[in-house]
Amino acid sequence: MAKRNTLTDFEVGIIKSLLINHDFSNQKISGLINRSRGDASKDISTGRISNIKNNQIAKYVPIPAASLQTTEEFLRNTIHLNNEPDPLSELKLATLIPTKKENPEQLDIKETNIIECKEGFNLPMKTIAAFANNKGGYILLGVKDKTWEIKGISDRKLSDFDYNKWNQRVISTLGIEIEFSHKVLQYADKKIAIFHISEAHTKPVIFSKNIDDAHEGHIYYRYAGEDRLITPLDLQNIIDERVRKSSQTTLSKHLANILRIGIENSAIMDLKTGTVEGKSGNFYLDEKLLPQISFIKEGEFKETSGKPTLKLIGEVKNMETIEKKITEDTLKMYPFSWTDLSNEVHKKFPEIKNKDLNKKISETRIKHDKRYSTYIFINKKSEQKYKETGILPKSITSVYNNDALELLIKEFELEKKDP
Repeated sequence: MAKRNTLTDFEVGIIKSLLINHDFSNQKISGLINRSRGDASKDISTGRISNIKNNQIAKYVPIPAASLQTTEEFLRNTIHLNNEPDPLSELKLATLIPTKKENPEQLDIKETNIIECKEGFNLPMKTIAAFANNKGGYILLGVKDKTWEIKGISDRKLSDFDYNKWNQRVISTLGIEIEFSHKVLQYADKKIAIFHISEAHTKPVIFSKNIDDAHEGHIYYRYAGEDRLITPLDLQNIIDERVRKSSQTTLSKHLANILRIGIENSAIMDLKTGTVEGKSGNFYLDEKLLPQISFIKEGEFKETSGKPTLKLIGEVKNMETIEKKITEDTLKMYPFSWTDLSNEVHKKFPEIKNKDLNKKISETRIKHDKRYSTYIFINKKSEQKYKETGILPKSITSVYNNDALELLIKEFELEKKDP
């Protein structure tokens, strides 16, 4: 059985507010929640919205609806609602799909990167994925391809359309719920169905199984008048945008929390070292606690209303202790001083002089490469000054790791073979 993703109290409050104060469909609301999460693996289904609307989940019943201010802020941050017009408004459709003046039964259009026509009642999965991977688009059903002649769709086919069945088919094929809206337009005695496919909230959309003429693992993209496999450039653009949005979303959430709590009451924790730094001071969590709270990095908090997800019990150390610990750890990672490095090299090549070693260190630039060495500052003040200015103290000490030693030995061996 597939895992049911849980909702936070905040999300439940937002859902209740949207149900009360906005004329949104269940699918629109689930889409908004999924967009705010930014990860297709954490999507919720429209059924969860129905559950909340009908008070079918006991733990959600006592959670109050979010305030209008909180809800509007959520909408602005999620989809910039105030700047997003209705894709199926009369004005939008009149501009997008006008009829020819000389023939009212023929649309004055052409297939583009946002319009696809089908004569029958057929929603092609490849086109849906291609639109979702681009900026969204429209599928016009009941319009003949290439000639744009309005053929119409029967009332029976329109009434027989099962949204839930179609939605489950999309999810099982693409692994993600695609937001869509549809409208039926009347042209004389004929009707056409217009489906607007929204841009996917998490891209790229990838086929999870073979269906029709699409194949598992393929990524389709909408180009002018056709759906085809995405080019490397467009795929890279999608990946870059996904990274940017993810970073922006995470940073926005942290900034919102800092502003809500107050800068003076906030701190940042480094889960690798246990260092907690804030305006009011710094401290250090005992390293024995870190494995117990590492799940924070995955964002997997237990959803138990009214109860804390984590209780920290252990020794809290001051920053003098952490500085000493970091120094000790650094020396474990970089065990060689310059003298140690020189001694090890001379064991292999007794003829190498110190000036030769210094020249090789300079040529390979290992002294300024974290892969091979790090700096040892005499105090915190000099380290802070380096971070602020990027200028190293004149008498800075460097320590080196095994990779640095191996690289130097390899360089001297090559030099010996090819003098």
